[in-house]
Amino acid sequence: MELTPGANMGYLAALSLVGGRRGGVMAAARVATAFAIALAVALIAATELEPHIDVGSQILQAIGSLYFLWLAVDTWRAGNRALNRRTRRTCCSHAPSCAACSPIW
Repeated sequence: MELTPGANMGYLAALSLVGGRRGGVMAAARVATAFAIALAVALIAATELEPHIDVGSQILQAIGSLYFLWLAVDTWRAGNRALNRRTRRTCCSHAPSCAACSPIW
């Protein structure tokens, strides 16, 4: 339940130090109960809202796809700019077969 450091782990550690083993176990039980309640509320909300969010999820999916496409184009352009800078520095006219001038590279 508590594998990563965070507010819940600090809470459990503090109560374990103050209240001993019993205090730590009680705190862990309270945190587990809170997690279970939050999970139940999220599941109920998701099942109740699911028929109403079909269009919204499609719009969100399209926006996400466009964002990833934009990231790919931006990364491609940045890579080309970096390659052009590196090619200008390493290539020379008497060695056209160097690795940096290769059309495959």
